[in-house]
Amino acid sequence: MKKLLLLALAISWGFMTHAQIDTAFYETFDPPSGPDSVITYNLGGATRLWKDTNNVWISPPNSYWGRAERGSNFRVVFQTDTFSTKNTPYIFLSFYHICKIYTTNRGVIEIWNNVSRTWDRIDANSTSYLGSSGNFSALEYFNETSYGNQNDAWDLSNPSTPDNTWWRLEQFEISDLAYNMATNGYDSVSIRFLSTNVVLPPQINNRAGWFVDNLLVTRSTCEQYPPKVTFDYSPIPCFPNHPQGAILREPSDSYTIGLLAEDSIIDATSGIDSVAIFYRNRTSGTWQATKMTNVGGTEYNYTLQNVFVGDTIDYYVKAWDGACPNITRSPDSNIVPFYTFYPIEGLPFKCGVPDCGKAPSIISSFPWVEDFESTFWTAGTGTGDLGSGNSYRGDFPNEQTGERYWSVFPDETQTGYAWSVRNAATATGCTGPAADHTPFGTKYLYVEASQGNHQDVTELITPCIDLTQVNSCIMLEFF
Repeated sequence: MKKLLLLALAISWGFMTHAQIDTAFYETFDPPSGPDSVITYNLGGATRLWKDTNNVWISPPNSYWGRAERGSNFRVVFQTDTFSTKNTPYIFLSFYHICKIYTTNRGVIEIWNNVSRTWDRIDANSTSYLGSSGNFSALEYFNETSYGNQNDAWDLSNPSTPDNTWWRLEQFEISDLAYNMATNGYDSVSIRFLSTNVVLPPQINNRAGWFVDNLLVTRSTCEQYPPKVTFDYSPIPCFPNHPQGAILREPSDSYTIGLLAEDSIIDATSGIDSVAIFYRNRTSGTWQATKMTNVGGTEYNYTLQNVFVGDTIDYYVKAWDGACPNITRSPDSNIVPFYTFYPIEGLPFKCGVPDCGKAPSIISSFPWVEDFESTFWTAGTGTGDLGSGNSYRGDFPNEQTGERYWSVFPDETQTGYAWSVRNAATATGCTGPAADHTPFGTKYLYVEASQGNHQDVTELITPCIDLTQVNSCIMLEFF
């Protein structure tokens, strides 16, 4: 079904006006009219045509499907009706697809205009490719390897039948091919998709084919690069910035969403106007929206508070730039409506708080022995006499991260009556051991009495010891 729309987009957070993005071409392949703005044909000896299918879709109930039959350079083609790019120098192409065709075959996209009257390939060299395929820029076409490096469902090792989780969004800035400055654009432009059988592979029919849906071309007098939004970074200090599914309860019952938002291309000058988070607690069911805070550079975050065990949070984010404006939503609502997380009880907080979303390290494998010989423990230096500083204390694995969940009080930065790590005899004769107890070992723990006063106390606390799965007697032993 062909739709000619005018997309007038506005930012909710500001009062500035922007140029409009006009829809030059839009096809969803859905009833009642079906694919009425495209034609399909074949080349090179092929006999098949593209056709509607209701097996998978972005907008229900249909998408468009094609697969070249066995034959060298057989091509099955669909081609859009022509559209104009006059006086709109910024042209943008986007579509959803599943290109599950054989590794040596090709899903090619080409463009035509009424001046050159030739078909030119749309690739990463002639356009700005903004999709997420790791291989398209090198291959210049799509097939089942396009997302293979990302363990994608398209991968050649996956024999499953495609479903609606397989869709991928592709985006191209095609102005260099679709607009001519000398003529202020073209009166007629057309795009075609070619499912091409390059060689004669065995079992050609065991690939599902190429599915395309929601094919869109937009035109504008301002740049149309959508902002780039990613959760793939390491916040400092670390926190689970993209919570999904079950996550460990935080002591504060607060959870921060963090992301990076920036222009999609290096030379874009519009910049990010704003980033917003939309969320609901299913307990209340009401969607709320608020701006995220720019905490520096391209990083934005927002903290959801009073989220308790038993609550379920749905959320998505949007970023606007300062141009048309352009908007990016994450996740893509055509594939996943929102992200979801819910807190669950973890270890008691006395075992330590979650570290970047991970549970504190605990002792659960027995027998367990700590001989203080690992690199986690660093022996101190010096005598430990009064006024000699804290170098005698050494270093303990008490950072409350990874496997370093010991605790020592006072901590090793302080002097006084306190546990210390030693690797030789005590400084004063007849006041302690001459060496470590562990055979061939070097380190042990001790307390320097000369640093103490009456009723001073020092503590050394192990990580939590989990005995819930132990059904035998337990013994504690130390030297």
